[in-house]
Amino acid sequence: QMTPAPEAVKPFPHLLIVQPLKPEAQPYYFNLDTAAF
Repeated sequence: QMTPAPEAVKPFPHLLIVQPLKPEAQPYYFNLDTAAF
């Protein structure tokens, strides 16, 4: 299951989860509250 369930994402609305192309790779978590754009 590549896409996380909505109930799993709801507790962390400030996190942007980026799933890598390789399933064995570690997903990247970006904190939108502290990230500077």
